[in-house]
Amino acid sequence: MRNISTEQLWHRLAEAGLVIGESAPMADRHSPWFVRAMLGFAGWLGALFLFGFVGVSLQFILTNPTASLITGASVCAAAAFIFRVSRGKDFAVQFGLAVSFADRR
Repeated sequence: MRNISTEQLWHRLAEAGLVIGESAPMADRHSPWFVRAMLGFAGWLGALFLFGFVGVSLQFILTNPTASLITGASVCAAAAFIFRVSRGKDFAVQFGLAVSFADRR
């Protein structure tokens, strides 16, 4: 399936006689505050579970300074990647923020 714009879709529907008049204005794409709060909480909770699992299963990282440095740099790079890729996605932004904070020791 190919991607078409909203205007092209409206024009096709008008040609087919399925709609009349001007196209509908674009709706505001922002989520309500309570949905954003829930997604933010879920992002933090997911990051906590992830780092809990990593902390328990990979304890040698916490005791070895070189492994801690490499893992910390990797986690910071992952957080930067998450921020760059996920513009406007509440869960991903909050998860990236929690990941970047969890690296601090």
